[in-house]
Amino acid sequence: MAAAISPDGKYVLSVVQDKGQSSLWLCHLPTDSDTQIVPPSDAIYFGPIFAPDGNFIYFLKRESAAADEADLYRAPILGGTPQLTVHEADNPITFSPDGKRIAYVRTGHPDPEKFSLLTANADGSEEKTLVSGPMTEQPFYPAWTPDGKAIAGVVYQNSGELSQIKMFDAASGKETKLAGFKDYAPSFLTWMPSGDGMLLTAEARGSGFIRQQIGYFSSDEPGIHFVTQDTNNYITLRLSADGKTLSAIQRHVNYGFFNFPAAAAIAGRPPDVTGIRQERDIYGFNWAPENTLYVNDGGKLLRVNADGSGDETVLVSEADTVLGLPASCANGKYIVFTWAGYHGSTTANIWRVNADGRDPKQITDEHDLRAPVCSADGQWVYFRDWFSHEIKRASIDGGKAEVVPGTKIADAELDDTPVAISSDGQWLAFSIHVEPTGNETAHQTKIVLLSLDGAQSVPGKGSLGDQSGGASNGADAGKRAGTAANASAANPIKRIINPDQRISGHAEFTPDGKAIVYPVRQAGVDNLWLQPLDGGSAAGKRITNFTTDLVDAYHWSLDGKQLGVLQRHVVSDVVLLRDTSK
Repeated sequence: MAAAISPDGKYVLSVVQDKGQSSLWLCHLPTDSDTQIVPPSDAIYFGPIFAPDGNFIYFLKRESAAADEADLYRAPILGGTPQLTVHEADNPITFSPDGKRIAYVRTGHPDPEKFSLLTANADGSEEKTLVSGPMTEQPFYPAWTPDGKAIAGVVYQNSGELSQIKMFDAASGKETKLAGFKDYAPSFLTWMPSGDGMLLTAEARGSGFIRQQIGYFSSDEPGIHFVTQDTNNYITLRLSADGKTLSAIQRHVNYGFFNFPAAAAIAGRPPDVTGIRQERDIYGFNWAPENTLYVNDGGKLLRVNADGSGDETVLVSEADTVLGLPASCANGKYIVFTWAGYHGSTTANIWRVNADGRDPKQITDEHDLRAPVCSADGQWVYFRDWFSHEIKRASIDGGKAEVVPGTKIADAELDDTPVAISSDGQWLAFSIHVEPTGNETAHQTKIVLLSLDGAQSVPGKGSLGDQSGGASNGADAGKRAGTAANASAANPIKRIINPDQRISGHAEFTPDGKAIVYPVRQAGVDNLWLQPLDGGSAAGKRITNFTTDLVDAYHWSLDGKQLGVLQRHVVSDVVLLRDTSK
């Protein structure tokens, strides 16, 4: 859900999600009346904003829950067919004060390793690149200054600081630093009309970086002064032209963990939904030896029983740090996870600890690495690079991270979901996005199976093949040679799988390696679907019976006998904060 206040403070534009579809509604605040201006769609809408003159609304649109590219549309405020304005705008846009130009960020185009900060006319014409550079220097949440001279943006994990607010000259693109923070990660920058300061949301080190609160920043004062301090998250800040009314989305997230017998689910007999509804924050889980669980609650890594009984064991607890998704490694000898903020660090790297939580060792030394998984032999850790969008690996004993050969695919984009490794250690699964020929606004999700260490046959098949007949539009579906040469480190075998296009998350191999499982979203509810790799039953089958909420994570137990699912329930409300001072 997202919202924006109109410049005159009389209307609120909201993204409403109902039964899996999104629509745009306009609320007239003086009369509390609602009008639908964009009808329900299976697409994802976000980043709404009014043009400064109040005549048009703009919003970003993703074609599906799995799509990672967004296009900018605009429509008249009283309704009408939305018109494509900008193709591939990755952040909410910002307007110049006179409303004639817009600014936005695009990543990976035309250079897959660079970002661009661009401006264009309000109708999308006369696009101009203001500045470009490596992904590690990408600005987020651009905000044009009220005097029109510069555009502010947040850059994360740069020059030894957790975050920086940088200024880009609106004419030349020249970059200057406005502020740097070691204890705050701001977002949703919103200038006050005077230009003396800005409202923003920020996560703070002191609260474990787990909640976004509304704050005020001015270069005249150090740090961020927080306006809210509660248990909610706040996103999509928008301010009326007079600076008197602020709109935001207030979000609260609950999690529930469920544990199923794997054999029944795989056989197409999903059991009734039973499980443990967790009352505390859970940011990730994975299976530990003896069918116990590693649970990450933000600042601590715990080991708990899967049925919720007994006491929990604290394995890692470090104030003012953030722990990412944990994974068991080397037959339970190690636990690997992303660790941000350790000993004041401003980066997020992959770490390992012993099974008892002792002897922490940093494996990588980069900017922001996430979602580690271990190879079957325990020698390698595979993970996602959040900045470069690359799939990388490093030795379990530490060392320089390297891009996994074969994971860069022509005319396709990697998404940011976790990767998976088959139980025999021979295959890596990851998702890509391609554009159908002649339709640049439509995105298709495909799953790539990539051989590791010279595997010669694709899981579920005796020889190399493509269940769908091949990925279109230049995505490499393997060269079909099926020879040992093609399985070399430089040119590993690939197979492209066409999943259900309602896919809403990453794919995992089943324990026997004969199928893949991924979440499918229907009417706003996620369920897990199983798709065999033998070429039959391409449509797959549902293996869970959830009737509400979304799948946040799921994993097979180490012995393959249990399937754990972490569900996410989000409650969102539009809130207005008003300045009542005279």
